[in-house]
Amino acid sequence: MGVIKRQGIKNTIATYIGFAIGFVNLIVIQPNLLSKEELGLTRLLYSFSVLVAMFVPLGIGSATNRFFPMFKNIEKRHHGYFGFMLLFPLAGFALASLLLFLFKGFIMSMYAPESPLFNEFFYYVFPLTFFVSLISVLGIYCSSNYKSTIPTYLNDVVVRLLTIAVVSLYYIKWLNLDQFILSFTLIYAFQLIALVAYIFQFDRPGFKIDWFFFREQKFGKLIRYGLLLWFASVASIGLKYFDAIMIGQYMPLSFVGIYTVAAFIPTIIEAPLNAFDRIASSKIAFAWKDNNRDEISSIYHKSSLYMFMIGGFLFLNVNLNIYDLLTFYRMVIKKELRLYFY
Repeated sequence: MGVIKRQGIKNTIATYIGFAIGFVNLIVIQPNLLSKEELGLTRLLYSFSVLVAMFVPLGIGSATNRFFPMFKNIEKRHHGYFGFMLLFPLAGFALASLLLFLFKGFIMSMYAPESPLFNEFFYYVFPLTFFVSLISVLGIYCSSNYKSTIPTYLNDVVVRLLTIAVVSLYYIKWLNLDQFILSFTLIYAFQLIALVAYIFQFDRPGFKIDWFFFREQKFGKLIRYGLLLWFASVASIGLKYFDAIMIGQYMPLSFVGIYTVAAFIPTIIEAPLNAFDRIASSKIAFAWKDNNRDEISSIYHKSSLYMFMIGGFLFLNVNLNIYDLLTFYRMVIKKELRLYFY
C-alpha cells in the first residue's frame, strides 16, 4: 500500500486544492462574470464533448489498466504499447466525428428551440472531444506507470486556474464571445500537450508496435476485455454529464448554468475515491500479473476501509451544512438562483 498511500494522499490533496479553486470559480467567479447563458454554454459544450469522448477510446483505457504490466519493458520501449494504445482513440475519434457530422442537423434541431447559442458553437465539440478523449487515455497511461500526481494537478488545478483567467479576460472585454470559447477549448489543448511532455519526461514510449510480441500475448483478449469494460464505463461516466445535455435540450441554457452550480456539491464526496483509484487499479494489475493475491486482497480491504471512513465523513459534513451552503449561494448569486433552489 506504500505507493498507493503516497500517491493517493498526493492526489487527494491536489483534488481538494482543485475543489477549492473550482468552488471559487464555479460558485463565485463564473456566475458573477458570465451570464447564465454563457455559463450554461461552456458547461453544455464540455458535457456534450465528454459524453462523446467516452465512446472514442473504444475501451483501451480499461485494457491498459489491466494489461499494461504484461508489456512494460523500459529497454524495449514497452514493445510499442504506447503507439498501439493511441490507435484506438484516433480510430474512435474518426468514427465519432463522422457520426457527429452526419447527425449534425438532427442534433442541432433538438437544441434550436431552447439553446440556440449552443448551435452557433457546435463545431467546437469536435476539438474538445479530441482533446478530452486523448487526455483520458494518456492519464491512464501515466497511472499505469505509477505517475498519477502530475496529471491530477493538471486536471484539477491548472485547468481550473486557466479557466478563471480566460473568464476574467472575457469579462474585462479583452476577448469577445468567439475568442472566449476558442480560449476555453485551447485550455484542454494545453493540458494535452503538457501531458504528452510529461510522459516523454519520465518514460521512453515507443510508437513502433512489436506485433510479434503482441500476438504472443494474445492481444485479442486485451481488445475483448477493453470493449466489455468500455460499455460499463460509458454508462457510469456518461450519467455524470447526460443530465446537463438533457437540460440544455429542453430548457434554456441559463438552467444548465444554474444546475451546474448545484451539481458541483456531491462531487466533493467522491473525490478521495477518484484520487485512490488512479493509482490502486494499476497496482492491482501488476499484482495480478505476479499472481500476488494477498496484495490484491490487502489493497481492496484497506481501500474500502479508508474510503468508507473518508467518504462517510464528507457525506455527513455536506448534509449537515447544506442549508448554510445554499444560503451562501443565494447571497452570492442573489435573486438568480433563489427561485430555483427553493
